[in-house]
This record gives sequence, structure tokens and C-alpha cells, in this order.
Amino acid sequence: MFLKTQCPAKLNLFLRINGLREDNFHELQSIFIKINLYDELKVEKNQQFELEVSGEFSKNLNSDNIITKIFNYFSTITHFR
Repeated sequence: MFLKTQCPAKLNLFLRINGLREDNFHELQSIFIKINLYDELKVEKNQQFELEVSGEFSKNLNSDNIITKIFNYFSTITHFR
């Protein structure tokens, strides 16, 4: 059993960083358009807790990548390893 969904992309036409907020996130001003590209996310029940990434950009995956950060965070809060 698995869940599969598309994560749509956007193209920023304008992006201004207005400063850092108290929560350490940046205040942004943006104008963007939706484009016909997406990542595909599939979550599947498994005996192990693992992240598998495929595709053209999977070789450049490092600890700064958002999907890696989310995987590590989820692993930490759920105590899965």
C-alpha cells in the first residue's frame, strides 16, 4: 500500500527578501507563476525507514536539500532509524 502525489513547481518572476523574522525565517515578497513541471512523491509502508530518491538530480542530494532535512526531522521526532 502506498500514497503517491505530484508536488508542483513554480517559477519566481520576482523575489525580494525583506529581512529576517524573529523565528529565523525570512520575510518574502514574491510574484510567481505555476508551471507544468512537478516532482513525484511516493510514500510506502516498509519494514525499514529509508529515503530513496531517483531521477536526474538525485546524485546531488546532500544534507542541505529540503527532502533530506524533512526525512531527518521526521526520523528524529518519530525515533525511526
